[in-house]
Amino acid sequence: WAGVLGGLKNIAVESKFDTTLKGPLTALDTNLQLTGTGGTVTGQLTLDTTVPGWHGAGAVNVAQLNLARWMNRDDRLSNITGHVTFNLDLDLGRRFPHGTYTFQGPHAAFMGYEGDNINARGHITTADVVIERANVVAYGATVAVEAGSIGLDGPFPFRFQGTTAALDLRRVPVAIPVPRVESVLALRYDVSGRFTNPFIIGRAEFGASEFLGATIGAGTVGTLDTSAKPLRYGGNGTIAGVDLNRFGRGLDIAWMRDPRYAGTVSGRFHVQGAGTDRASLELNAGGQIDRAQLFRGEVSDADVSLEIARGTLTTTFIGGFSTIDPAVALANPRLAASLTGSANVLTTVRDLLVRTPALADYTVSGGMELQESTIGQVAIEAGVFEGALQQEELSLRRVEVAGPNVQGRGAGTLAFNDAGVTNFDYDIAR
Repeated sequence: WAGVLGGLKNIAVESKFDTTLKGPLTALDTNLQLTGTGGTVTGQLTLDTTVPGWHGAGAVNVAQLNLARWMNRDDRLSNITGHVTFNLDLDLGRRFPHGTYTFQGPHAAFMGYEGDNINARGHITTADVVIERANVVAYGATVAVEAGSIGLDGPFPFRFQGTTAALDLRRVPVAIPVPRVESVLALRYDVSGRFTNPFIIGRAEFGASEFLGATIGAGTVGTLDTSAKPLRYGGNGTIAGVDLNRFGRGLDIAWMRDPRYAGTVSGRFHVQGAGTDRASLELNAGGQIDRAQLFRGEVSDADVSLEIARGTLTTTFIGGFSTIDPAVALANPRLAASLTGSANVLTTVRDLLVRTPALADYTVSGGMELQESTIGQVAIEAGVFEGALQQEELSLRRVEVAGPNVQGRGAGTLAFNDAGVTNFDYDIAR
């Protein structure tokens, strides 16, 4: 057939077909039934064979259509089944067809990505396939594409805008660089990237969603850029029920897996980060904790910030708490207490992400006001503490306590190591 139509010589399809053609060369009424190594095509179309590569318009049913065969390009594997209407310059054997199309079908796959129950319409240019509108079920999620395009030449760039619901990241293709964790996401997305040496640059505005058991509030915005090295990400919104240990396991963040951080956090946040491994991770975050179950107690109505750089964690805390045990947070049983009150505290934990920190790695400064607390075995009804913990020494500028068995004030230094010296001056009224 290449002797009749020169453009066919580059089509790598072996086939058998039954066709009838009737009419002038500018409008050949064609019935086609074709079965071959490039898939099955049956239907009726009108051909204009007077233009180079031919022009075609009509409707066909395709089954297991493999564009790699039709274009003689092994890098464009596809498996497409459905009903196609089209008005295309076919450019047979020359380049990709271009013109308008609609598609309805149970399944389509292209270059390792696939979807089911597809309804789509758009047009094809010499450079890309443009999706004007599409609805598809992909990897268990319902996806609506409001605008999109896929490049026809390497590295096959793409951009999609639309909405998706019931997205579970565990089911997406391995080539998509996202955390494969339990999730049920609903979002409006704007994502671009490429299929060869893949990356994604995207923005999503979430509807009510779940991520690793936590609830993401409607209106929360997330960003992701995996083209950067290391990858960058950000977010702004509300989240409830964050299980820190579960997040640590799911996202492979060592410090969040530490049993001392067992608990849940809920609140509003903003975050900008880069990298995922312990050495390269850089994170700046902040927000308000509405409620958190941590360190055997509860935190509420607290303004917080968090920074991670070169493995070191720095946080600030301004808010209230109840029955918090610092022995859990600092992994030191000699600091056992049950504290209720409010605080304004700056904390730095050196090398938290790269090794197990000791008490000497903690620097804590600020002040606390306590009510109905216990320090060691001593009950207090009210207390004020101002000072800093550094190099395993607690320097107290001001201490005032009042309780059923003790009332007094003091200042000085308490050492929690063998080399330090404790020097604490006090005035005990009771």
